[in-house]
Amino acid sequence: MICRMGLRTVSTILAFAFTTYAQGVPSSWRDSSGALNGHYWIALAQDEEKISFATGYEEATTNALMTARKYLPNVDPDKLLALAIISWPKDLTVGDVVTALDRFYGTPENRPIGIPIAISIVGMRTLGIKESEIQTRIERARGEAHKN
Repeated sequence: MICRMGLRTVSTILAFAFTTYAQGVPSSWRDSSGALNGHYWIALAQDEEKISFATGYEEATTNALMTARKYLPNVDPDKLLALAIISWPKDLTVGDVVTALDRFYGTPENRPIGIPIAISIVGMRTLGIKESEIQTRIERARGEAHKN
């Protein structure tokens, strides 16, 4: 069945399952919005697991944006482009994003931040946004991660 569905489809389904409906994970592995966070990321034992997660996440965001473009034709294309850039760092490979997330979550106080927010912060760096603005976003994300 996996061959018939295609690896990309399976990766997308797995990422959606992990980020949205991962069952049995400790509450410390989720941020206040329910997204998996850096504690989950650090717990992934193998690089292959991180690559699989990131691949699925990238595929899911790409497919969601393509669907939005198809079914929401009146949405400003610039807004969709901005959303795409925030959702997945422009011009980075999956391996690059995995390395950047490892570095980001290497700082223990960043671990409560949800993976989607961390990926958007990586994206901010690829766009050349000032480091002071990025640090402000990280500080805000740390505060948001603890809200209930």
